[in-house]
Amino acid sequence: MTADQGFALLYLCAAMTGFVVAGLWWEQRRSTAARYLAATLGASAVWALGSVVVVLSAEAQRYALVPVTVFPAAALSVGTFFCLLAAVADRSWHPGPAVRAQLVGHPVVMLLLGATNDAHHLILAPAGPGDEYRLTSLFWVHTAYSFSLIGVGLVRAVRARRHAPVLRSARITVILVAGCLPSLTVIVQIAYMTAAGTVINDLSPVAFLVAGLVAAHAVRRRGVLAVVPVARAQVLDRLGDVVLVLDEDGQLIDLNLAARDLLERLDVPIVDPGSGAPQGLGPLADLVRAGTGEHLLETADGHRMLDVRATPLTDRRDRPVGTALVARDVTTEVAHRVELAQANQALREHVETIDQLRAEVAEQAVRDAMTGLHNRRHLDAALADLETDLVAGAGRASVIMLDADHFKQVNDEHGHAVGDRLLAEIAHVMAAAAQPGETVARYGGEEFVMVLPETGEEEALRRAEELRLRCGRVEVPVRGGGTLSVTVSAGVAASGPGRTTPSALLDAADSALYEAKRQGRAQTCVAPLSRLVRPHARG
Repeated sequence: MTADQGFALLYLCAAMTGFVVAGLWWEQRRSTAARYLAATLGASAVWALGSVVVVLSAEAQRYALVPVTVFPAAALSVGTFFCLLAAVADRSWHPGPAVRAQLVGHPVVMLLLGATNDAHHLILAPAGPGDEYRLTSLFWVHTAYSFSLIGVGLVRAVRARRHAPVLRSARITVILVAGCLPSLTVIVQIAYMTAAGTVINDLSPVAFLVAGLVAAHAVRRRGVLAVVPVARAQVLDRLGDVVLVLDEDGQLIDLNLAARDLLERLDVPIVDPGSGAPQGLGPLADLVRAGTGEHLLETADGHRMLDVRATPLTDRRDRPVGTALVARDVTTEVAHRVELAQANQALREHVETIDQLRAEVAEQAVRDAMTGLHNRRHLDAALADLETDLVAGAGRASVIMLDADHFKQVNDEHGHAVGDRLLAEIAHVMAAAAQPGETVARYGGEEFVMVLPETGEEEALRRAEELRLRCGRVEVPVRGGGTLSVTVSAGVAASGPGRTTPSALLDAADSALYEAKRQGRAQTCVAPLSRLVRPHARG
């Protein structure tokens, strides 16, 4: 027996085995993986049968037969084996339209190119003057694509193995080992043919058949695709949740062990299912009537909070046949929820306290400690708020500056305590006279400033004179009996041409106040709009 005859016998045995096993698996084609396993075995068997024809033909004919028989069958085997790996990785996997077109297109393209190979030599080309031939560019494209497709399938199986239970992980491992066998065979053959510079008889169809048989063993014997039958009791009776099934009339027809345990804790007699007597629910009847929601239940071991979910049951014609209730004990969760709500409430109150304290601190930062009025920092901010409108000429404002006359004499004769009380009373009068949106601040020493937005010169003068008179009537007690009061001088400045900035307003009011003191104090002066009055040094 020659080497070619030996290969032919090997291919023939592989093909017969593949067709037989593929036929057996096709009978179980309801499973997606079973269909692709049968397809892989069938495609590999066709590949092996084509290889039989090739090796038994004359050397001169092999060059024409290989592209037509071997390469299309190889492409088909690769595509079906990829589908098998994908189905093993995900039992619900089905190829989409794009995948189906790709898997069908590969064998068809190889068949068409193989049939026309003599015209373009893209798959095989003569290697010399004899009957030998060599692999050309399209063969390497076909090989790279085939390796990529199998690689993608193996990656999917590896990912599925990582997240699979231990038993299923071991079963997928067998499929992975089977998937690597054809790839290793092709790599070894290509390496040899590349080194030798010639084409040898292909063992790839045999490798694919062996991989298919290993996969068949894993599927059949190791149950890679098996669905373990589970009885109702194995599911419901192992649930920690209470499960009740009622018929259309509200009669209990089934319950699990958790429900029986709850009935026992409620001192409800358990009826033998074979007695035909209805099973009473006791306090659970109220829970059943209440339906979905959280309900409080009194049991022998204390109050329990149950989260109930009611699901209507229907027959195939969507007619109501009963209700399934699942009740979960959420007592601990509810207690934690209440504790969390209380903690959140305490946190909110704490945050509110902090915000209040922060606001108080912020307010104190802009208040004068002795008089309670705003300080110079707040005054600067209030004036800055006016600047945009004043510069644009879109608004108007006035400033009143007041000063207690001969205040140094008060401190010298009666002491700073009396002077401080007098300033505090003046500040109280000014704060009471301020309207919403206006700012009253202690400018420094015995000087006070009132900022009047949207107020003209005439109204500002009237307000300044009222303030001056009211402050002049302030009296504070002194040592030895009696009271003390002081006169007040005031300066008024209104915005206008040449006075469009807060600083200019303040300077003009200060100059007007100086003028009032120069003219004898206890009076109000207005800074004229016709010129910018600059402050003068006081004597």
